[in-house]
Amino acid sequence: MHVSVAQQQVSTGESFDMQWAIDTQGTSINVVEGTIYFTLETLTLSDIVLGDSAFTLWVEAPHLVEPGVIKFVGGIPSGITGSQVALMRTLFDAKSAGTATVTLSTDTVAMRADGVATPVRVGMNPVTFSILEDSTHVVRSPSHPREDRWSQESTVVFEITETNPVTYSFSTNPEIIPSGEPIVVQEKITYKDVPDGIYYFKVATQLNGVLHELDTYRILIDSTDPTLDTVMIDTTSELYDRSASLSFYPLDKTSGIDQVRVRTGWFGLYRPAQSPYRLHKPLFGNVVRIQVTDKAGNTYVSKEQYRGYLPNWVSVCVTLVLSVCIVYLITKHCMRILHFCARLRSSRL
Repeated sequence: MHVSVAQQQVSTGESFDMQWAIDTQGTSINVVEGTIYFTLETLTLSDIVLGDSAFTLWVEAPHLVEPGVIKFVGGIPSGITGSQVALMRTLFDAKSAGTATVTLSTDTVAMRADGVATPVRVGMNPVTFSILEDSTHVVRSPSHPREDRWSQESTVVFEITETNPVTYSFSTNPEIIPSGEPIVVQEKITYKDVPDGIYYFKVATQLNGVLHELDTYRILIDSTDPTLDTVMIDTTSELYDRSASLSFYPLDKTSGIDQVRVRTGWFGLYRPAQSPYRLHKPLFGNVVRIQVTDKAGNTYVSKEQYRGYLPNWVSVCVTLVLSVCIVYLITKHCMRILHFCARLRSSRL
């Protein structure tokens, strides 16, 4: 297992991410299962990003099973081989100064795609680094003021407050160190039409002829709507005593899914949902809406036909009659109020 960390040094109050990847060493694998441990005294887990993961089927998506412990079980139907197979990104906040350690459990395994799921141990050297006291930041972004928040904005603006000559870089590679001739930056630095992804703006300066990293600012961009795959309605589901159920698979390639909500009929309310979801027949409107929202706020809505208690033509007729009645009652009430006001005015005169 490989882990990449964006910052050379981390201070309290900063957020940083770790990229996890697997070297299959020439063996095709289709399942990976394991546990990650991190020190609670110095670190807080703020998010887990699966958008760029090669693993598409999660029996148990990475999540906190207890403080300081992340569990995951993921799969790839056809198997995969490579030296840098993307698994996930973990986003941490440095909450206090001290030593931070992130490590993989010794029982973490990958299953070979050989038809019999032969287990192969996955190992990794513990990642240990120091969390420093609060440092002075030299970078800010008016367009993306929060490093830990996903944004739909694809134009990125930076300001560098360092008055000495510096070099800087902006890329998706967390290991790049800025190079080139140092300059004094006085104007805002703007990047337009930046594609979706996680980026790192790094600033460095030369001390005794050696480049020293001053600051790293992370940018999270996702301007693409999520999607839905394999939407199915089972009208006699065994899961819910032969009641109807809705199955769906939400997808988002960058920030990941934030929530899924389902609404039945014309007048139903959106309710949080997980697949499979028990469906209740609507009275009006033969439709089910599935709303998927990613962590950047992008939303996609899918409409599926689902027979309610009343046929569509009956629903339309009843809705029209009710609408006319409501309009009539409101109009009648308004006329009474106007008539009362007119009589009140005439009595005063």
